[in-house]
Amino acid sequence: MLTIGIETSTNVASIALMVEGAMRAEMTLARENVRHAQMLVPELRQLLQTHGYSLKACERVAVSMGPGSFTGLRIGLVFAKTLAYITKCQLVPVDTLQAIAANAPADVDSMFAVVDAQRGDLYVAPFSRRDNGEWRRTGDVRIVAVKNWVTELALDDVVSGPGLHRYQELIAAACRVLPEEAWIPTAGTVARLGSTLTPLESFEDLAALEPFYLRKSAAEENWALKHGASKHGEE
Repeated sequence: MLTIGIETSTNVASIALMVEGAMRAEMTLARENVRHAQMLVPELRQLLQTHGYSLKACERVAVSMGPGSFTGLRIGLVFAKTLAYITKCQLVPVDTLQAIAANAPADVDSMFAVVDAQRGDLYVAPFSRRDNGEWRRTGDVRIVAVKNWVTELALDDVVSGPGLHRYQELIAAACRVLPEEAWIPTAGTVARLGSTLTPLESFEDLAALEPFYLRKSAAEENWALKHGASKHGEE
């Protein structure tokens, strides 16, 4: 089975090819060069051709669903939906935070995965490693104020994820922070996780699938505030 992995939740986007459980190739792209879904098409075509595969051989697409960059997640999901529609392959949504946890070294059995939620906040979720080595989320995904959340941490807690780019110093003073190379979710990890998950069952499920945002973007909230205030003023 050829599985294509797509990861666009951070400033470092990537695509990957996995065949019969073995990683064949992965390509990293600067997100500023991927401003809409169509820009991923030539990159994927090149990756497939380089390694001797065609798009019609794709049987499954695994895509990172968030939380993360609003724009990035939309780009990745539109691309994944388009691939699934064109090739009639399976589509599997993957938890971005689980893809972060999967980067943890073997000596870590529990951890928090964090993604920058802007405005001084983080998306945070706890994970623990199962006996088979896979990670499972052990609590809800929360949006927390960083300055408050660090007071909840113990020195033996472990934290990883792209949210550390902005808050590493503050969090590292409260607990163990994993090395930077473990922070970013990759398309290879997304493909591997997606190969074990249940795909969407119908076109309706595919069409209705949306990124996991937790809250509206700042632009959407500002628009709602502005127009809500205007409407209130007219009443």
